[in-house]
Amino acid sequence: MLKLFKMMFRPTPRWITTVQTTGNPAIAVVLATPKEVETLQGGVGYEGRDGWIEVPVQVRPAAVAPFEAGMTCKLSQALFGRLTAGMQVNVRYDPTNLDRVLLVDDVHTLLRSRAKQ
Repeated sequence: MLKLFKMMFRPTPRWITTVQTTGNPAIAVVLATPKEVETLQGGVGYEGRDGWIEVPVQVRPAAVAPFEAGMTCKLSQALFGRLTAGMQVNVRYDPTNLDRVLLVDDVHTLLRSRAKQ
C-alpha cells in the first residue's frame, strides 16, 4: 500500500522530458505484469491521480545488444493498456544511462498492438 501511495504522489522525474524528446527508440518486451495492474485489475474503475510506475522489460535496440531495465510508464498506460508479460511495446531510452527507459505508446496503441498479438 505504501508503494502505491508513493507512486501516486511522486513528482515526475526530470529525465523523462529529455528521454521523450531525445531518447533512442527501441522495442521492449514486458517481462512481468506490473503488480499495480494486478492489484487494480477487475475493479470498477480507477479515478485517482495518474502516477509513475516501473515495469521490468527487455529492451531490444536496433544497434545495441538487448538489455533488461525497469521501464517507467504512467499507471493509466499500464492499467488501461493492459500491459502483460510477453507484450511488445515502443520505448525510448537514454543511451548514456540504460536504467532510463520510457514507454511511449499511448493506451490506444497498446490496445491495438494487444489485439494483433
